[in-house]
Amino acid sequence: MGRAALVAIVWLGLGPRALAADLETQAAPEQSVAVAGGLVALTLSAEVELQTRWGPVVALGAGNRRGPAVNAFLGDTVRLGSRWSLRPGIRVARSWLTVDACPRGCTFDFYLGEIGLRYRGPSGFLFECGVPLFGWLPVGPAVGETQPHPRFYTLATGEMAFASTLLFGFTFDL
Repeated sequence: MGRAALVAIVWLGLGPRALAADLETQAAPEQSVAVAGGLVALTLSAEVELQTRWGPVVALGAGNRRGPAVNAFLGDTVRLGSRWSLRPGIRVARSWLTVDACPRGCTFDFYLGEIGLRYRGPSGFLFECGVPLFGWLPVGPAVGETQPHPRFYTLATGEMAFASTLLFGFTFDL
C-alpha cells in the first residue's frame, strides 16, 4: 500500500470528526520541543524539533539506512484546531551511500518544498505525514560522472513519493 493510501485512510478515519470537534476547542499555540522518528526521504531518521508559539518550526535529524544521513526542516504551523495542523516548509536532506555506480561512496542531496499534516494528541503523542510538492532529487551518476546531480520534479511525477516524510513521536511543552 502506498503512502498516499495510508494518508487517505488515516485522514478518512480520524480527520473529519476530530477536526470538527477540534475547531470548537482551539487553544493558543504553545512553544514545544518534539522528538520523533520515522522515514525521511526513504531513510530511517530521528528528529528533534522546536515549535515556537508564533508558528515557525525548526527541526534537525539524523539517520542511517545504507549509510549516514542528515536532514533539516524549516517551516510554519497553520493550526486547524488544537490537535491538527498543516506544516508547509522546506526540507533539506543529505545521504552518503555506496552504490554500484559509486563504489567509493556518493553524496545524495534532496531539496524539498513539502506540506505536512500533523496530529498532536492530548498526551503529547504526534503523528506527521509530509508530502513533497516540488523538489530537487538526486539523479545519477550518469556515465562518466562521479557524483549524482539534482533534478527538479513536481508532485505530478511519481519520483516525489520516495521523498515523503512519515514521523511518530512525542511533544514536550516548554
